[in-house]
Amino acid sequence: MFNKNRPFADRSNRWIAAVVLTAVALSSVSPSVVFAERLDAPELRQIAVPIELVDPIATQLSLQFHSEVGVSITADDRGKGAILVMAPPSLHD
Repeated sequence: MFNKNRPFADRSNRWIAAVVLTAVALSSVSPSVVFAERLDAPELRQIAVPIELVDPIATQLSLQFHSEVGVSITADDRGKGAILVMAPPSLHD
């Protein structure tokens, strides 16, 4: 009924977290700087389009950019007439 391995797993996870946090604290580089160095990291943007054209535009753009790394295009299913584009800033512009 009781999992005897659970306390060990909890201690193990705490130990890993403590090591990672200590390494970050002792390093001269903050985590935000590490992620900021990736200048062309994909970002999500919502682009307004006429509501009746959401699906055709999302489909066409998905087909056009299907081979691009880090690009995902989908219709926004919240019914507000938009598509969601996850892509590097260089591709957005």
